[in-house]
Amino acid sequence: MRSAAYGWHGVCVSSVVKTTHLQKRPPAGPSGSTPSPRPAIAAGGPAWVNDVHSRLTPTRVGTVLRPTGRADLVRLVRRSLSGTGGISVAGGRHAMGSQPFGTGSIHFDLTDVAAVGDLDSRSGIVEVEPGVMWPKLMRHLDERQPSAPAPWCIVQKQTGADDLTLGGALASNIHGRGLRFSPLVQDIESFTLLTASGDEIDCSRTVNPDWFRRTIGGYGLFGMVTSLRLRLMRRTTVRREVTETTVDRIPRLLESAMDGGCLYGDFQFSTAPETDGFLRAGVFSVYRPVGLHGNQRSHGAPGEFLTARRWAELITLAHLDKARAFRTYVDHYRTTDGQQYPSDRQQLSTYLPDYHQVLARARGAGVKQSLVITELYVPPERLVDFFDDVRADMRRHETDLIYGVVRWIEPDRETFLPWATGRRACLVFNLNVRHTREGRARAAADFRRLIDRALDRGGAYYLTYHRHATRRQVEAAYPRFAEMLRDKERRDPRNTWSSDWYRHYRRLFDTA
Repeated sequence: MRSAAYGWHGVCVSSVVKTTHLQKRPPAGPSGSTPSPRPAIAAGGPAWVNDVHSRLTPTRVGTVLRPTGRADLVRLVRRSLSGTGGISVAGGRHAMGSQPFGTGSIHFDLTDVAAVGDLDSRSGIVEVEPGVMWPKLMRHLDERQPSAPAPWCIVQKQTGADDLTLGGALASNIHGRGLRFSPLVQDIESFTLLTASGDEIDCSRTVNPDWFRRTIGGYGLFGMVTSLRLRLMRRTTVRREVTETTVDRIPRLLESAMDGGCLYGDFQFSTAPETDGFLRAGVFSVYRPVGLHGNQRSHGAPGEFLTARRWAELITLAHLDKARAFRTYVDHYRTTDGQQYPSDRQQLSTYLPDYHQVLARARGAGVKQSLVITELYVPPERLVDFFDDVRADMRRHETDLIYGVVRWIEPDRETFLPWATGRRACLVFNLNVRHTREGRARAAADFRRLIDRALDRGGAYYLTYHRHATRRQVEAAYPRFAEMLRDKERRDPRNTWSSDWYRHYRRLFDTA
């Protein structure tokens, strides 16, 4: 999952944090819960919340609670179970489909429920609270293993932004840029779940496996995750190999890279419709392991990375002169060929939360606008003809495409609502959307056409980014979606766990 226009790989994080032991599970009832070290922050009444990327999901919640740890979270949720507006949950607030927000709900901000537990150095499993963001976890792992020749590190994370919580990653079953990885479910050992009845249960592949399968990729509809245990991998040094190429050559290059043991990679393609290279030319980069990697700094001069200032310049250029932006990006990326990084650190990115203001200043437009993502999945052998079809469609409809990338995913055979039902090419499209009725309607039509082109090839799309798909499209991509809604209502008849995303689909499927 990518949340920005043009990305930046290879950022180093050098600060450290102290080891924190996760709080023990609190007593069964709210009255016996461990008191919070400081009171939860509440809005005291209705408040407006919104996603940080598209800014298109403004929602007026009933109140905002910010618990300060696992015990405080459990206590406050149990106290809120009798509320009438339901409970909604947010972390980094990057999801753009209103999964984190529910109108009139008691809204929980989990960013202070962020303790990192001890690392099991034998099994490579670490326990964390759901509000932990990836950079904090990575710093913690560094501190716990200061002299390890091959320390444990994360396997995969979303790219494009880093301040994303692990609870949110579990809820949407994310993926990164791994070449032979399944979605995040492969890295989840177990978790604890607070259900609508107020019970906190353990969930794994062998303990409450039905809850395990539904909660991962269940978009927060089956309960509140209060802690999770994440599987790690040994850190290696990886060398970036950059090739300027075309989409028709990708299958052969990808096969060669995987046969050679490359762990990560992607293909970033041109978005300039006036050029012959539109949705055809691009830069293919892979990351080849070259040895173990301790906690020393990564190779490569810092000046070779894109700074936040240069990133702002590039995203602006991507809106004003797409051909020049693509050429600038490719030229920069080619200079990084041969650079070496720790396998976890190359997954970090820079992100400008105020990029909307950057664009407004550059364009001088009075109408607000922002990027909205869609992610599509097609069988790799249909990649070229998919691009041929989309290229013609986008030129015909003058779709304002800003950024695009192709990644790969292995099948998910574990969750109840998988989006990766086979080996798939993952295609990310960032469209610029004007915040007007006409602009939103145009974007909705653009996204529906893209979804149809994936479905025509036996593919699917990701549910996280918007709610523009028709019922026909939802059912084609997720045949068990209606069953999931019915199952949620059986397990949570009062709709304790709610969101505007969920309410939308209840109406769409006539289950309200």
